[in-house]
Amino acid sequence: GVNDAVNATINEPITEGIKTRLANELLHIVDYGFITRVIIENSSRVSTATAKRDLFLPKKVGFIKLEGARKTGRYVLTEKGKQMIEELKA
Repeated sequence: GVNDAVNATINEPITEGIKTRLANELLHIVDYGFITRVIIENSSRVSTATAKRDLFLPKKVGFIKLEGARKTGRYVLTEKGKQMIEELKA
């Protein structure tokens, strides 16, 4: 599923807990169309710094992009991110 896609794409030394959190964040975008740093902080009960790191990895590999201003914007799936989700559904 999404967890496997996160594993396959992100070649960073990260723990299973982080991979699960990232997968859940991508699923949130699929379900609601977007995610914000504040949503990550509240839903995962993590610090601002951790939420920012969580956004950095999927942004780095091109799965998500920021829409709007840095402080008030929201992250949405890119075409690459949408493709990855579609491949998982197949």
